[in-house]
Amino acid sequence: MTCKNPECGKHIEKRKSAKRCYCNDRCKNRAAYIRRMENWYEVDAHNKVLKTNYSILLKLKNFNLGPISIQTLQSHGFEFTATHKDVVANYNGQTKTVSRLYDIYYVIENKHLIFKD
Repeated sequence: MTCKNPECGKHIEKRKSAKRCYCNDRCKNRAAYIRRMENWYEVDAHNKVLKTNYSILLKLKNFNLGPISIQTLQSHGFEFTATHKDVVANYNGQTKTVSRLYDIYYVIENKHLIFKD
């Protein structure tokens, strides 16, 4: 029998049990990692973009710059198609749709991103 890790392919000579499919624990873990990467590629890619967007917003928010232009966000690599969720919120008596990325709330008005608290 050969190891089921697609990167290994070694022949398993010593069989401790009939169920043994991998030559060692490292191959077993690596095969599981490869399977997860294949099955969850799109989710992982989306989460990576969300995390990148979050770090960009967090960095810019900590500078207290006020409204941030779309051009500035693009130059930092912000991906506008990846937001976490849009929520409806009440600000100063007005109902607005606010975008949320983890714990950061913002709106985009007049080609500027404005943070909401």
